[in-house]
Amino acid sequence: MNLRIQLALALLVIVGSLTLSQVGVISGFSNSLEEGTTKYQNLKKVATALTEINLQLIEFQKDTELAVTHFSDPDFYKFYLEKALSHKTMVDGLINQMGASEYMQNDLYVPYSGLKDSLDLLWQSQKQLLDPSGTPSSSSTQLFIQRTNAIQKLLLDVTNALSSIEQERFSKQVSLIKQKLIQSVCLLVFFIAIAMLLIWRLLDQRITKPIVKISKAINEYKKGNNEVRVDHHRSDEMGKFVSTFNELLDRDQRSHELQRLNVDALKNTINDQTVDIAEKNHELKISANVFDRSMESTAIVDSVGKVLRVNQAFTRLTDYRFDQASEKFIGKFFRDTWANTTFNDILEMADTRGSWEGEFGGLGRSNSYLAWLMVNRIQLDGKKYFIVIFSDITKQKYDEDKIWKQANFDDLTNLPNRAHFKERIERAIENAERNDGQLFLVFVDLDDFKRINDTLGHTAGDNLLIQVAKILRKSFRTTDLMARIGGDEFAIMLEGNISEGKVGQLVKKLNQLLSNRIKLLDNHFSHISGSIGIAKYPSDAKDYENLIRCADTAMYRAKSQGKNQFAFYTADMNDQAIRNLMLDSEMRLSTEDQFQLYLQPIVNAAGKPISCEALLRWIHPTDGLISPGDFIPVAEESGFIQELGQIVIQKAIRLLSRWHSMGISLSLSINISPKQIGNPETLSLLMNQLLSVDYDTTKLVVEITENTLMANSEQAQKFVHDLRSIGVKISLDDFGTGYSSLAYLRKYQVDNIKIDRCFIDAVTYNRTDVGICESVIALGDALNITVVAEGVENKQQLDKLAEMGCEKFQGYYFSVPVPIEEFERKYFSSFVKTA
Repeated sequence: MNLRIQLALALLVIVGSLTLSQVGVISGFSNSLEEGTTKYQNLKKVATALTEINLQLIEFQKDTELAVTHFSDPDFYKFYLEKALSHKTMVDGLINQMGASEYMQNDLYVPYSGLKDSLDLLWQSQKQLLDPSGTPSSSSTQLFIQRTNAIQKLLLDVTNALSSIEQERFSKQVSLIKQKLIQSVCLLVFFIAIAMLLIWRLLDQRITKPIVKISKAINEYKKGNNEVRVDHHRSDEMGKFVSTFNELLDRDQRSHELQRLNVDALKNTINDQTVDIAEKNHELKISANVFDRSMESTAIVDSVGKVLRVNQAFTRLTDYRFDQASEKFIGKFFRDTWANTTFNDILEMADTRGSWEGEFGGLGRSNSYLAWLMVNRIQLDGKKYFIVIFSDITKQKYDEDKIWKQANFDDLTNLPNRAHFKERIERAIENAERNDGQLFLVFVDLDDFKRINDTLGHTAGDNLLIQVAKILRKSFRTTDLMARIGGDEFAIMLEGNISEGKVGQLVKKLNQLLSNRIKLLDNHFSHISGSIGIAKYPSDAKDYENLIRCADTAMYRAKSQGKNQFAFYTADMNDQAIRNLMLDSEMRLSTEDQFQLYLQPIVNAAGKPISCEALLRWIHPTDGLISPGDFIPVAEESGFIQELGQIVIQKAIRLLSRWHSMGISLSLSINISPKQIGNPETLSLLMNQLLSVDYDTTKLVVEITENTLMANSEQAQKFVHDLRSIGVKISLDDFGTGYSSLAYLRKYQVDNIKIDRCFIDAVTYNRTDVGICESVIALGDALNITVVAEGVENKQQLDKLAEMGCEKFQGYYFSVPVPIEEFERKYFSSFVKTA
């Protein structure tokens, strides 16, 4: 190593040592700064403790001054002593915590001792001031306040002194560290720059220049200069590297010489074999045609179908090697899939047309499959050959069939879906039109299916739908088309020469099978029914859309007749459907003022009203008063019942608020439909309206039919619970017509039950109805539930019910529903105002 390099390395070592020393200095500054920061944090903790003591003393002073004014109250005095002890414990704890601080032991020992002594005097003053044996004097009170103020001032002085001492220390230490840190960083940057310059010069002399020479030599070699070499005179590692590079160039030059000799020898060999290649030219032409045209399993056969050559794809698919397939008839590797087509027929068609393609059955050594087959005829040297190309499309056909099935069949029931059913119906209509035929479309809607999903879950609902699909297959003929066209909606198409009577028998059989007990889950069984509508082509409709619309209309007629029914479509159903559509349209265009509340009183045996029921009436601008029996079912079917329900709620609550301001204490009942209970907006609106006005919420009664409670079990339970939580009363309407039980009465905690009018009509002569009414009245007495008999129309009914013990009545015998103004004129004079 020469002298210049030695000197450079020595200088590099010196610069590195100086650099490391400056790094150590900077690290020491960091530690000093961290130590100063820690002390400053300790100062903040002491200051925080002083502040907390001050706050405790302020609270203590307020409590003491309050205690002086209530000195004679023993309970308050005992409560105050507990609070005073809590303040003292907190302050003493903070004082002891501060005593451990270096500031209190050194710089502020004297003020800190004074603070403790002052606090001891304060506690003594507090004991003297509120000694139960005496009465607080103005002098002792003044002394307590003076000592409290003195301690607060002392706390402020200690806090300021702490801040001043530590602020001064920390500022000086930071200033000194900053100055020294700048100096150290500058020296560190200077030493690093010198070290990098020395390293760069050293690398340039020893490594960079030799590498540049080698790079230039490589570029010359690429240009074809095989004589290029790199000069070198050193014996170090770089010198050995350059020597090795020159040896590689020498070896490569010798390799080029040998390669040139081999190429000349290869040319001579090719010329010698030219004659042999010409003799095999015919066979190469055939092979070239086969493998140029074949991308899949391929065989070349002669004019009569004997196998001449196969490729590897053929062997992989059929498991026959060439030696096993050679000279065999190509038809042996296929199976006839067309009733009247053999492989000989295919060869004849390919010979006539030049080619043939289509689906055909493939047959391997141990497998069979569906193949896409292409046969092409070719001519070579006056001879005829066939190229047979085929591939396995079994999976492709399976996937296509699967996709088609997914698009046309219901995954759950495996019945055709709506789209496929429509397609089949339309084809059947075209066929019936050509042949002057007929067909029936049966539309089935399951009754109360939503209740199954809501109570038992969707798994039970899915199991039910699967069972219904099986029942459909048992009920109808194998030639009839059955489909699931909606959630719980099914449709059946019956073609051929079948009478309406026969269709009716099949539908009755369906309802009978549906009414049997069906297993849904391990321990859950259910009975189901269906509302069924039937339409006929061509008498009812002549296309799919109108035919299914007619069947749907007939289904709704069956549902309105009590469910578990079926109905054939008739023209008057269409008229009613049009009427309902017009009513729905006009309702939506009506203003809120057109819908009015009529009131019907609920009275005692003497005929005095004790509450009333609000009933909605529609005053049409041209048709006048429209019966609720006409527009309420339409509103429930179309969903407009939600808007009507909001109108009833708002008007009823405003009316109750007005009565409250007039001093009238009268309960008002409103009816809630099943669809309103299932809608969370109904409860939200009702709660908001109830809380927005000033009146007694117990005067509002919400009437719900027992069938509604059964159909909306979970929603109804929450609905009733939330209303009862703010005082609203619940009345169970149409009691006795559904399936409610004592468990439901206890679960929902209803306030009133109303005996349905169907039991009141014959209560004077029908022993069964008498027994029912007596049982309901006795049940109400036992459960402390008010019983109301609705539908009372004559005095005989009133007397009979009163004899049974019923105390509340409603019906035309007392009053028909009347407008609000008429109701108030007739009954309010008998009320005594309470406001």
